[in-house]
Amino acid sequence: MAKLTTKKRKALPTSKFALPKERKYPVQDRAHAANAKARAQQQFDKGNLSKGTLTMIDARANKVLGKTKKETEGKESKSTERVNKMKKMSKDSSYKGKSMEYSKGYGKKSTGSSKKATTSMGNYSPNKKMK
Repeated sequence: MAKLTTKKRKALPTSKFALPKERKYPVQDRAHAANAKARAQQQFDKGNLSKGTLTMIDARANKVLGKTKKETEGKESKSTERVNKMKKMSKDSSYKGKSMEYSKGYGKKSTGSSKKATTSMGNYSPNKKMK
């Protein structure tokens, strides 16, 4: 990826940004466009970016990358797949009591002490964060 210095970034027209009003996510070339998509997805996964904003960034980056709407249509992001899976599980009665496995830890097992309370959700301590 070409180095984008502060001076060069300030010189870019607003049309070369995926979010032009905020001048965020520069997409002046293919490398920066691909990077903008990756960084936007990370921010969406953390909850710092809305789905609409993510879609807009992806669309502007796809223009630079030369991807058409048909090529990207039907492909869901990993976070969208995870959300859909969790929604399906919440409706399915066979998963009752297993929701802890798919909450914040995304399937990671707790390695804490055995003094934690055992509930219908598995080992759970409301005062400690999962690792």
